[in-house]
Amino acid sequence: MKRDFQFSDIVSPSELKILQNPQKWRWVSTLVKPQLRPISFPRYKSYAKAHAHAPMHREIFLALSGECLFLLQDKVYRVTPGVVMMFNRQEWHDRDLATWNKGFRHLWLHSSNQHAITSNLNAVDRRSKRTDTSLKLISGHNPQLLTGLWDLCAAGAPCSPAHWAFLKSVITTCIFESLSDWQHPASTHPHELVVKSLCEHIQKNLDKELTLESLSRFAGYSPYFIHRIFQRHVGTPLHRHIMGARLEEAKRLLSSGLSVTAVSEQVGMPSPSYFSRFFKKHTRYTPRWWSEVHQVQK
Repeated sequence: MKRDFQFSDIVSPSELKILQNPQKWRWVSTLVKPQLRPISFPRYKSYAKAHAHAPMHREIFLALSGECLFLLQDKVYRVTPGVVMMFNRQEWHDRDLATWNKGFRHLWLHSSNQHAITSNLNAVDRRSKRTDTSLKLISGHNPQLLTGLWDLCAAGAPCSPAHWAFLKSVITTCIFESLSDWQHPASTHPHELVVKSLCEHIQKNLDKELTLESLSRFAGYSPYFIHRIFQRHVGTPLHRHIMGARLEEAKRLLSSGLSVTAVSEQVGMPSPSYFSRFFKKHTRYTPRWWSEVHQVQK
């Protein structure tokens, strides 16, 4: 007989004590005055210049055990158990942990849209060995609440105490939900949310220049990192995905009756003649022929 899930299946007794006392958590965010004072650590700031990023999705972590230093924008904080750090979109924070950050475990939430939140346990032992354990994929009302409240707080100057309290309660609920039902861990890796957001951005901006460099700036990651995770999760190189998206959109627009010139502009081609050569190369048909045949079929 399968026994009921217990938090002790995945967290240690000391970590469980942290989870049982959310009223004692200390919050660090740019939305309100942080409950920790930043520290002076010039060495870490210089290190972070080459090892920080500003991703397009929101991230939160609760420190469960150990101690480490962590960057938020231009400030360094000493993180101990019970500290919650929040990173808004495009806010700079650590991408690669410095070698002196060892022996800790954090519970992370990753939110790129209002539909889902992925979660994982990130641990670095005393030998600098890193492990990531995927937790539950959170869906339903909580991701919507988190997105809406965070947007509301970010737009306010300053964030109202009522909205801030509500946002903290939603985050706390998500943290507990991420640990529930451990028998059904998340099937979605945080990198998949990055790739999904990139695909959505590409589809909405086919009329613009879409290069690896511009997309990496949008995502807040290095071009090499974007190229690697995109091919891993999508199965095709980024440039080939963009080309395919433009081709499918061109087929749809031509079938709707738009002129070759108009379609060329809407899929980001430099000229109608270039677009015609591109279309014929990949379909063996001219855009005009495609338009006439598919409009007749409709």
